[in-house]
Amino acid sequence: MRADDAMNAEEVAAYLGIGKNSVYLMAKEGTLPSYRVGRKLRFTLEGIHSYLDSTRTGPADSPSKAGSPAGGSFSTASPFASARFSATDRETPSCEIARAAALFRAADSPFIVAGEVNSCAAVASYLNAEGVFAQHVSMTDYSALVSLYAGTADVALTGLYDLKTNAYNVPFVQRLVPGVSAVVFRLLSRRVGFAVSPGNPKGLNGWGALLRAGVRLANREPGCGHRVLLDQKLRSMEARADNIDGYAEPRFGEAAAARLVAQGAADVAVIRSGLARCEDGLEFIDMQREWIDMTVVKNERTRPLLRSLRAMVSDGGFFEGVARADDADASGGGAILYEV
Repeated sequence: MRADDAMNAEEVAAYLGIGKNSVYLMAKEGTLPSYRVGRKLRFTLEGIHSYLDSTRTGPADSPSKAGSPAGGSFSTASPFASARFSATDRETPSCEIARAAALFRAADSPFIVAGEVNSCAAVASYLNAEGVFAQHVSMTDYSALVSLYAGTADVALTGLYDLKTNAYNVPFVQRLVPGVSAVVFRLLSRRVGFAVSPGNPKGLNGWGALLRAGVRLANREPGCGHRVLLDQKLRSMEARADNIDGYAEPRFGEAAAARLVAQGAADVAVIRSGLARCEDGLEFIDMQREWIDMTVVKNERTRPLLRSLRAMVSDGGFFEGVARADDADASGGGAILYEV
């Protein structure tokens, strides 16, 4: 796509990993450059990048070298630590790519590990222990892959379901990271399904049950793996999402959505099984096996990163750790699913 190619609001929303209404609001406020063709609002890639540049923080001071790559440890006092933020704090998802860009462009920039699963932090920790300076930046699965394409992240951990192929992640890598040399490693699998009240009083045992009158959904934010899964399932049923109570009011973070169900403020949320076991007042209805995979950009910059990551996915001890962190099954982890 050229920088001057026209994009509509829906395309911009997908690119930034935000809602279409947020795009219209930002255009109205003048924070996101736009123009009109007749009555239709249009945007350019150049304008979007200009907006992202305006939201990024200034370059951080160079981190201390004491005890870093040579010593094989990572200082928690690193000036990049301020970029860490949890999914529940992510109230402005349009800034996710900009946050990664700010780190990427800073002096002595670390390798950026993008994503929201717990395994992201485990990957960054492994790299730092091996003397490869890495930083985890939390963002939705969709935004993580877009960051690889934008050149503002090096690694993305994602769990994105594709309806057409009934597969995870690789179809999204092929669509969202075109023209970029990359390799996709299998990491782990988890069970995903419905968090409901004990006894499942609404009888929510299938995706179609979400369309019943009186069912209140605690929805996830656009771009996260569980939201993409839900949207794909709704599409397979040719269902209108706006018929679901709560669909248009996403909660930022899996835990926040689950908590609404536990508190009785919602009837259902799409979450992983491990979280359901950790939250009182929830029952889990198993719906699907989810795959979490790791995509790594291949270029001159990432050569040392790739060497360490190839060693990592051959380390059984690493997979034991990530399986515990994400309450997942790591058998089969380390296989290469796709490489270009």
